Amino acid sequence: MDQQIMEKVLNALKELAKKRPIFHSEEELQNNFGKTILMLYPDSLFKLSRRIDLGLDYPKSKYDLWVELDGVKFLVNIKYVTSAYKDNEFTLLDQGYEETQIFDFLKDVERLEKLAKDGVFGFNIFLTNCSKYWKNLENDFNIAENTELKGSITWKNQYLDLKKDYSCIWIDYSKLKRSEPNSTFRYLFFKV
Repeated sequence: MDQQIMEKVLNALKELAKKRPIFHSEEELQNNFGKTILMLYPDSLFKLSRRIDLGLDYPKSKYDLWVELDGVKFLVNIKYVTSAYKDNEFTLLDQGYEETQIFDFLKDVERLEKLAKDGVFGFNIFLTNCSKYWKNLENDFNIAENTELKGSITWKNQYLDLKKDYSCIWIDYSKLKRSEPNSTFRYLFFKV
């Protein structure tokens, strides 16, 4: 069942990219992703949220979306990090390459892993037009293409402990004007 759900979530991302190759904000992306799930799978439900009480032994935790699809409930976290881009409709800020963005993404993965032992599962998505995220091999702390993430990770005296192994395989989301810098969007997709 998890595999079928994952395929439907990936399908929703593909369909969303056809209609919305770019977003003004992370919140807009999250909302449009949820609406795409509803459009493709009319019997599904989604809630945008900042804090979710899962009724487990954990305090309320931040998750972006709670989804029910084919009777299966799961969580989705979506990060949207942009480099400067401007066209007639969009002006994206240059958030640039920041290791704090990587740490926050991996912290979301770790948090979801802790819930997985109680039967909760979900997906973490990192969408960006900043190619340094998928190309940067200069730093030890990165999520570049083909990087393997596992076990204990330390960054600036902060500690993460990933229970699963994750391969950083970047997937093309959209390509805007070819001649414009920062016009390619790609994403990481981790099933937790």
